[in-house]
Amino acid sequence: MTLGAVLGIVGIGLLGLIFVMFPEARSLGKGFLRIFVQDMASTPEGAKAIYSEKIEELQNTYNEASDSYRMVTGEYEHAKKELESLQKRLQLVENQCESLVKMGNEEGAVIKAQERQEILEDIQHTSNMMEKYEAAMQEAKQISSTCEQQLIQMKKEMKDTIKEMQDNKRISEVYQRMDKLRNTTGTDKMIAAIHEKNEDLAKMAAGSKAVYQNSTAAKVRGVEQDVRKLETDSYLSSLKAKYSSQPQLGTINRKTISQVTQAKEKVKR
Repeated sequence: MTLGAVLGIVGIGLLGLIFVMFPEARSLGKGFLRIFVQDMASTPEGAKAIYSEKIEELQNTYNEASDSYRMVTGEYEHAKKELESLQKRLQLVENQCESLVKMGNEEGAVIKAQERQEILEDIQHTSNMMEKYEAAMQEAKQISSTCEQQLIQMKKEMKDTIKEMQDNKRISEVYQRMDKLRNTTGTDKMIAAIHEKNEDLAKMAAGSKAVYQNSTAAKVRGVEQDVRKLETDSYLSSLKAKYSSQPQLGTINRKTISQVTQAKEKVKR
């Protein structure tokens, strides 16, 4: 015996000893067994293994029932033949006894009469056994038929159930693939984050613009732009007055200069 076999036997023995000494361990073992069976039953392969084991049990039961039926049927047929033989023997002994009586052989007739009585007792016993064998034969036949039907039904159930589980598994895989195609990937989430950040930046830019436009520096720049525009307008007006024949343009020029001066004072403030 190899070392591995010895260690295996020792391990099984220790495990059995633990289950015997500690009831909690038995409960825990049963719990692990239930989990294992439930896990097996959730797949077509596991379910097929469980069904195959059950079918093997039913097959063994059917074989035993069939053997019992054949055995009791054989006993019944043997008893039937024995009864027929006893009845023939009885007829022969009665004829012999009657002949001895006719011959006046009383001693011989007594012996045959005693033999006849023994045959009658054997016939009674055999008849009783036949009744018992017949009842047992009917019971064994019923059990054998029931076991056979259970075996056929279990085989059909295994075939139908395994096929249905395989079909459901394939359908589930198809839906899982479609669901995976519908689901957003990591890249989709990053793109969505970019869109969201871009919207935040747009809102921030709009807010910054509004703040800038309302700030003092922006107002000053606006006034400076107005001053530069007035100075430009004043310069153009002076040129027009110089080369124009209309004297009232000077008045416009002085007015423009006054506006420029006021604008500069506003900037200083």
